[in-house]
Amino acid sequence: MSPQKCSKSSCFDDEEPINWYRTNVDKAVMSDLMRKSDARAFAQVIPQLALFAVTGTLAFLAYRNINATNWTWAVPLLLLALFAHGTCSCFFGGTACHELCHKTPFKTAFWNEFFLKVYAFMSWFDPVTYRVGHVKHHKVTVHHDHDGEVELPQGLDWHGVKFVLWQLSPVVYPKHAFDLVRKWIKIARGDLSEGSWSFTPEWTPKSCRRKISSSAKNTEAGPANC
Repeated sequence: MSPQKCSKSSCFDDEEPINWYRTNVDKAVMSDLMRKSDARAFAQVIPQLALFAVTGTLAFLAYRNINATNWTWAVPLLLLALFAHGTCSCFFGGTACHELCHKTPFKTAFWNEFFLKVYAFMSWFDPVTYRVGHVKHHKVTVHHDHDGEVELPQGLDWHGVKFVLWQLSPVVYPKHAFDLVRKWIKIARGDLSEGSWSFTPEWTPKSCRRKISSSAKNTEAGPANC
């Protein structure tokens, strides 16, 4: 859930003492569960990116094949290809980037950072401020007054409906796509006054702001080192 939903005074308030319950787990078992592997990570990344390339190519070929004589079946085929491509790519941002921000998939740090930039570029994801806020989220997870990322319990209300429409943009909610582009351009120019879906100016450290602008410029111009 976006940080903007909680009050500005309480967003990510990690100073609140929380009496956490600690589950006893054997250290050897925990170490085994948290073991990283470059081989396993590549086994996930390469097929996913290959599927993205294949579905994107099929969608492009379907589009090129449309003409006046076959549009009755060619257009539905294009929509099906786009649906498959979009279904594949929607897991890039909040899923792949989430794990890469945690630095858990690859044992080699370089590959974590490399693919984080690749996935962030392809999904217009902001890994800079997400990392800052997500660490705070784990300190106060699902505590309503202090967690600026996840709020529980949740139900099927108008906010849930809007979330579904947001996921279907720009087809159903084109204004979201327009606002996203507009905000990224402003951030790339150094204007962080509005924030973005993953951060608000009130809780973003000033030390991160130059890096945020650099990340936005990379999103606009292409992947490069921040």
